[in-house]
Amino acid sequence: MGLGIGIIALTPNLAIGIVGSSVAGLGYGLAATHLTPLAINASPQSHLSRTTATMTLTQNLSVIATFAGTGGLAEVTGPATIALIDGLLLITIGVAALTSRSFRET
Repeated sequence: MGLGIGIIALTPNLAIGIVGSSVAGLGYGLAATHLTPLAINASPQSHLSRTTATMTLTQNLSVIATFAGTGGLAEVTGPATIALIDGLLLITIGVAALTSRSFRET
């Protein structure tokens, strides 16, 4: 996902931007479809509905907060800068998750 957003940030070409969007969408789809089941599997049976509700709320609220925050910053620094920072943060988070023992052993 971070790589795709980085591609979008750095390219002025529409075709390459579409490729970047596809990479970002694939990354988001893979993350969303894998992280929720990991959280549900780690939860006790008695808390499955709460876990699912919390995951959904967290995903939706983070999108709203991120759009509001990055929109304001993009007015100051430009959208390409914000997209590049976002891509780098996502790559950093992905590497941290992949190197986390507890994440890999779940």
